[in-house]
Amino acid sequence: MYLIHITETKYLESILKDGELKSNKLTNNISSGDSIYYNLNKFIYFSTTDKLFDKKVYGDIILYFTSDLLYNRKFYVSTMWSDAPNYLDESKGEYKRKYPRYYKEYDQVLSKLYKKSINKLPNGKSFQVFQQVAIENKVNIKDKLIGIKFKIKPTDKIIKYINIHYPMCKIIF
Repeated sequence: MYLIHITETKYLESILKDGELKSNKLTNNISSGDSIYYNLNKFIYFSTTDKLFDKKVYGDIILYFTSDLLYNRKFYVSTMWSDAPNYLDESKGEYKRKYPRYYKEYDQVLSKLYKKSINKLPNGKSFQVFQQVAIENKVNIKDKLIGIKFKIKPTDKIIKYINIHYPMCKIIF
């Protein structure tokens, strides 16, 4: 399983140079889902998929990470987008689970979430809106970033930077 994070061109360079994804509370940036995540909060949001560069994933820039990014992090999983995944109310049908640091079965959790989301609409359409993985504050991406899909061709400067500093990262556009 893979984690995916949607971003925009204006944020990509700082993500790559910092080697970290940071919550909008730390950056004051809100990109994908700005109508949902309208306030500055402490979470970084991901979706999950079983394939790199899946055509069903929509966004300007899609960052793909190995799922072990979650291993040393407390994380939340839910079947809906929320700016406060730690406060979803399961009694109202809002599925969410909190997993502790060093939880080893993260791939099973992600697979279950993905399979549930992919079956909501025909042909897996818009599966991302039926899932959310959230971690707090910031996370180092240096060894975890394995792919980037660009909606439009990136600059030669960005491609060169990725090739030098993230040599294991596959790029498509």
